Amino acid sequence: MKRILKCGVLGVMGLVGVTSSATAETNYYLGGDIIRVADEDFDLDGFTGRIGWNFTDHLGVEGEYTWSTGEDQQGQATFELGKTYSIFGTARNALNENVELFARVGLINSDVDVRTPAGNFTESENSFAAGVGVNLFVTDHLGFRVGYTRAKSDIFGGGVIWRFGRE
Repeated sequence: MKRILKCGVLGVMGLVGVTSSATAETNYYLGGDIIRVADEDFDLDGFTGRIGWNFTDHLGVEGEYTWSTGEDQQGQATFELGKTYSIFGTARNALNENVELFARVGLINSDVDVRTPAGNFTESENSFAAGVGVNLFVTDHLGFRVGYTRAKSDIFGGGVIWRFGRE
C-alpha cells in the first residue's frame, strides 16, 4: 500500500505539472490544524501540518503529516497516534473573496502505538478518506480552516491557513 501511495503522489505531481502551465494563477498554501481522531476504541489528539497547491480555480492537491499531542488510556491499554501522512485531491468553491468550501478524497497511512502489560506494538493502517470543510480568510493570505474527514475513524480538525500567490 505504501508503494501505491508513493505512485499516487508522483502521478498527482505529474498532473499538477501539466495542468499548472495552463493556469494564470497558482495558489500554494500552508496550514496547521489541531485534530481529534475519534475511533470506537480510542480518541487521540494530534497536530497536522499541511502543504497544498490549487492548480486551477477549483482543483488542487494537498499533503499532510500528523504527529501525536497526547495519548488515550482504555483499560490497561494506552493508545498514541504514531506517524501519519496523507495525500488528497481537493475541489473547492469560493463563495466570495473570504469564504471557500472544499471537499477532498485521498489516502491516509497511519500508525497507532499501543502499550499493554503484555507488550507494545504498532498498528498500521492504510485507508481511503473523504472530507469536507470551510476556509474563512480574514486577509488576502491569513485564514482559518475547519474540516471533517472520514477514513476508518472520524477526524475533526481546525486551525490556520496561509495562502500564497494572491494578487
